[in-house]
Amino acid sequence: MNKSSQEPSTTADLSTRDIPRVSIGTWPTPVQEAPRFAAEHQLRSLWVKREDQSHPICGGNKVRGLEYLLGRATQKNVKTLVSFSSAGSHHLSKTAWHARQLGIDTVAVFVPQPNAHYVSANIASALAAGARYVPANYATVLPKTIACYLRERLSGTGPVMFIPPGGTSSRSMYGHVRAAFELKDQIDAGLVPMPDYIYVALGSLGTACGLAAGLHHARLDTKVVGVIVSHRWYCTARRVRKMTRKASWAFTTKMGTAKPRISDDLDSAQPPLIEDALGGGYAQFTDSAVRRAKQFEATEGLPFDGTYMAKTLDGMLNFIERRGLQEKTHLLWYTYCPAPPTEIDVKALPSALRRYFDEPVQPLDG
Repeated sequence: MNKSSQEPSTTADLSTRDIPRVSIGTWPTPVQEAPRFAAEHQLRSLWVKREDQSHPICGGNKVRGLEYLLGRATQKNVKTLVSFSSAGSHHLSKTAWHARQLGIDTVAVFVPQPNAHYVSANIASALAAGARYVPANYATVLPKTIACYLRERLSGTGPVMFIPPGGTSSRSMYGHVRAAFELKDQIDAGLVPMPDYIYVALGSLGTACGLAAGLHHARLDTKVVGVIVSHRWYCTARRVRKMTRKASWAFTTKMGTAKPRISDDLDSAQPPLIEDALGGGYAQFTDSAVRRAKQFEATEGLPFDGTYMAKTLDGMLNFIERRGLQEKTHLLWYTYCPAPPTEIDVKALPSALRRYFDEPVQPLDG
């Protein structure tokens, strides 16, 4: 078998056969131990993958996928991106910020969500980056997104590109497949022990499914555990399996390896789903998650948002305690990066956005 048909084994191998991307991230993101928090919960070994340090100003897990989404956009000379999500979406905020650095506009169709500190911060950051927010509800979000896309196409300002919610697509998941090879490099270098379990938030599924597929192709003997933090109707085992297969198929195709195939081993790599940390629903904070997030910040110095990372932490501890896994090695995939501090004229905002700056927030300073 010639070199081009062999699967890569390191990030250096990936770089020789990469797909179009823009280099906006700082790689690799570091790994660090969390010994004080681990000791308080009788855990032998707990580590953190610091995805918040993927960029010095606007980091987080979304940067991995954006490198490939924006790579495609610049290749096609796209002038405007159109996407939809919740009002305080990290996806909309990070997309708008990084797209603006490349001279690309963003249209953000949004649905309401429970309020929190991070929500107004994300909105302010995106608005400062020139994002145009379009209010919708769950019944109108799809037709409004289509209308915005067509309006931009007909405006004559230049090519338009749609980005799915969460920025999750086969192209963006390649960034998270690549993250698995990055982790392998760090394990091989002795920077972190081989984790038995890796805990990832399940929102739009791109991070967890891309990582699970990547671990399979990197031949790492570790298991992704997905903590449901978004809508239960979306975060199903069937959809996770489909998305993991999609990430694997895209990876093998784009790498130019042997004919893509889906193996039983890949299906066994599918993340188990943890449902007990979601609470009342998406973006509704829980007392247990808030308490544990505050404890982690007090012992290890890392802040949490209550929608994603606090619930992932909560679900991780529930999973470990329920299965008696305290002696295993655990890795928390830490994705929260607060939006860059931004000042905007709140009074000039439409009521659909201004409410997130005026109304009470849930009790976690994320």
